[in-house]
Amino acid sequence: MSGALAFKYFPAANWRPSGVNVEFDASQANTATQNQRALLIGQMLSSGSATPNVPVMAYSQAQVNALCGANSMLSLLYAAYRKQDAFGEVWIGPLADNSGGAAATG
Repeated sequence: MSGALAFKYFPAANWRPSGVNVEFDASQANTATQNQRALLIGQMLSSGSATPNVPVMAYSQAQVNALCGANSMLSLLYAAYRKQDAFGEVWIGPLADNSGGAAATG
């Protein structure tokens, strides 16, 4: 085992205090170059202005509300997602509601 540690900022060669000495070098932290995208797929209301089945990059809750309708499935999904990831790139995949379907009861 080698007795020398390579510190970047800490003067380890002539520093001898008691206790534990720690150095964090974050220069290689999160060096990922890929952008991590999220795609949220859900139903939009008929009051929404988005084109069904065409993904759209979402920038704000107000934009998603206008595109999909306030309190739509996709609007609520976006709000919940942003509570976990406030800065990531998010795309929405709006789906038209099935006009021939029956509403669920329960």
